[in-house]
Amino acid sequence: SPEYNERSRQGLFYAQSWALVHFLLRGDSGSGRKEQLAQFLSRLQEGRPVDEAFRASFPVDERELLSELSRYVRGNRFAYTVVRLPELDVPKEMRVAGMEREEVLLRLGELLTRVSGETLGRAESHFRAVLESVPSQPEALAGIGHVRMRQREEGEAAEFFRLSMDAGSRDFRVPFHYGNLRLKALPIAGGSLGEEERRVLAQARQAFQKSIETNPEFAEARAALGRTYLWEEDTRAAEGIPHLEAALQQLPSRTDLAMELASLYEAAGEDAKFEGLLRRVLGSHAERVIEQKRRTAQFRRSLAEVNELLSGKKDAEALALMERLVAGAQSEVRDALEEELAPLRRGVSRNLAVRRYNEAMAQLHGPDYDAALAGFAEVAATAEDPELVKKARERVAEIREYLSWKKRQRPAAKSR
Repeated sequence: SPEYNERSRQGLFYAQSWALVHFLLRGDSGSGRKEQLAQFLSRLQEGRPVDEAFRASFPVDERELLSELSRYVRGNRFAYTVVRLPELDVPKEMRVAGMEREEVLLRLGELLTRVSGETLGRAESHFRAVLESVPSQPEALAGIGHVRMRQREEGEAAEFFRLSMDAGSRDFRVPFHYGNLRLKALPIAGGSLGEEERRVLAQARQAFQKSIETNPEFAEARAALGRTYLWEEDTRAAEGIPHLEAALQQLPSRTDLAMELASLYEAAGEDAKFEGLLRRVLGSHAERVIEQKRRTAQFRRSLAEVNELLSGKKDAEALALMERLVAGAQSEVRDALEEELAPLRRGVSRNLAVRRYNEAMAQLHGPDYDAALAGFAEVAATAEDPELVKKARERVAEIREYLSWKKRQRPAAKSR
């Protein structure tokens, strides 16, 4: 939605979200909203659809809850929690140990990378200083990769992360970032990939697998590995399902992962799982999405049938099916389909005319001059290809001239 994805509106979205959470957790203690929120989250964990979980947990509808939230925010009195600690049990003995110069530079560089954009240059200088002392130091190379990533120099960032991996980095984040940067170099999932793009996709998969091997509990890498199969179809798409299922089990509140998993279910032909997951995530809104997906799937099957008919030289049937597709298409895609239909109409018309011309040629050699004459005359009158019309007219003229000559020869033969 625009409210979530547009950067200019994200601040408002997050403020509203946190206000709702604050109200449910810290609002009127007598309303029971905190307990109801816990019940709601538990039901979501069980796999209940959002709408169903809401109705079962909150004794009010969404409009009433929104009114309560509005009154809470406008009241400008926000509850807080005081935690009293009579005594902090902290270690009283401390041990100080020295650090090697390179270790100090690495830790300072990492800190400066996270402070702000203004400190990125100083962070890089620390990493460069380490590399002067220890060439190919993996953490320093990864550090520059992080700096480049913050600077949105994604190509250079990917190269530094690759160098860090080659130098033996054991940081699970390094291959994870490298894999994500390689995925960004690909077109939007769903399109066909060329040989070079396939190579990039394979690099991303290998990187995510390495991240998982280094830290098996890192769910984001498992999710990213599953995400790479959004570029696949059928059985290949199914290979990504276990990875996204495992990631979603670790991160059950991530609706983005659920939607990506639903896309893989759809691509793999697992319709029941696809629809069930959508209903769980989208609630009452799922039916509209499911119906749209069904129409899209049927449309793709029909297009495949059109191509199959054309391959089998069943042009008229292909054209009729395409005409029905256009007539039943939604308005936003009908114009694009009409553009596709126009050359198909011309192609079918030409193919039919060529076929009729060839039939007439066969009849001419039969010989069946009357049938051939009718065929060439039909092509001359209906074909859109000027060259074909010209040839058909020439054949018509030749046959008529021959038939006329033959007719003149009959009386002469009788007189003899």
